[in-house]
Amino acid sequence: MASPVLGTDTTIYVGDISGKFYAVSPEGVTKWTYSTDGEIYATAAIDAGDTIYVGSEDGYLYAFKNDGSLKWRYKTSEGISSSPVIKPQDGSIYFGSEDKNIYALDTSGKLVWKSELNEEIWASPVLDTSNDVLYVGTLGGTIYAINAAHGTQTWTSEIEHIIVGSPAIDEINGSVVIGLGNGEIQALNKNDGSLKWKYIANDAISS
Repeated sequence: MASPVLGTDTTIYVGDISGKFYAVSPEGVTKWTYSTDGEIYATAAIDAGDTIYVGSEDGYLYAFKNDGSLKWRYKTSEGISSSPVIKPQDGSIYFGSEDKNIYALDTSGKLVWKSELNEEIWASPVLDTSNDVLYVGTLGGTIYAINAAHGTQTWTSEIEHIIVGSPAIDEINGSVVIGLGNGEIQALNKNDGSLKWKYIANDAISS
């Protein structure tokens, strides 16, 4: 489900399952809304220039100015429940789609690259700025490491359990940590995807 995010002026941005995207003042007053044609499960991302990016199940990634006007939208062939991640160095936008692709767009909405994976993507990618690699999991249970500049796949690790949450990057220990649908937490070597350790929780992990 979508979580609210705060803009630099403390405006709150959030979408709902009716397909509406809201900007709400810190006092709880609606500033503007925009209606998409699909549910919004993704959390929005905001870049340094206050452009707001959010995906919808109608297959579009939307880019809004902070006054609610639409800058552009980019169409994929299936819904988007993956939240976008922004590269701080140049503002590139990365996100996954249920059409099994990871997309990289520039700030004008132009496609830079797309990388085809083998399974649907609900999880949001994370960007490791230390090595310029994206890490993302799929519904089929595979973790992908993808070069953020070119979209080439650096490595894959077939875990074979559903992944709907985003990985966490442990820079100190060089690990990518992921929660799985079978209740496991696994730590993988971020350089090659090899298993470092795993921990058994009580039930499925969706975060």
